[in-house]
Amino acid sequence: MTPLPIHYAEVQRMYAATVARGLRLLAVTASEAGEGVSTIAYALARRAAAAGERTLLVEFNMFRPSLAARLGIQEKAAWQCDAESSFAAMTEFPSIRLSLLPAPQGLSSLDLIRFSDNRAMTDLFAAWRQRFDVIICDCSAVNRTNKGNIAASSICEAGAAAILTVLAGQTPARRVTEAVTSLAESGISVTGTILNKRFDPSLYQELMREATRIEPFWPNISKRIRRFTEKNRKVLS
Repeated sequence: MTPLPIHYAEVQRMYAATVARGLRLLAVTASEAGEGVSTIAYALARRAAAAGERTLLVEFNMFRPSLAARLGIQEKAAWQCDAESSFAAMTEFPSIRLSLLPAPQGLSSLDLIRFSDNRAMTDLFAAWRQRFDVIICDCSAVNRTNKGNIAASSICEAGAAAILTVLAGQTPARRVTEAVTSLAESGISVTGTILNKRFDPSLYQELMREATRIEPFWPNISKRIRRFTEKNRKVLS
């Protein structure tokens, strides 16, 4: 996960469309793994904390948990679907008003059932909301279903707004449709969609490609485009 600087316009737009609109409990998910859910969830959490909100980022991604390792935090005791153990497992950063809760490890089948129990999850969120203003949940992909997962639908059924991340130019439309349909079958509507443009070319790359394309026909114009683009590379990249 490469953290996104919280001053980026993209992060500000995500924040304005979610937390700033009053959404205080978010479940960030995707149709497939690898679409940037963890990066976006972390960016939203940092942006909310920067706005003065007491923020909790919770990792529910059991398929590929990485929050502790990627952010260099020491995992504490394992936690289950109850307030006491979850609070004990949190790593707090009071100076930036942000707390992190890595994915629960070593859960038994019975423990996992607790996370799919609507009443248990609702009670857990209620306990967290007494201490935090904003809760961001980093969830597994909707289409990634196995017995070891904590389903994104379980998080949403307990009151979290579903935010679907889509990797631009990579995610097949049918997989997005399948994810939306799967959530709808659980009575969940997608509150918002975030388009991750990680693989989209920058304006700098587009201009340089265009300069190369027209060079055989208009070499002088091509040269001027290249000169302008190189001069403003930092802004255009």
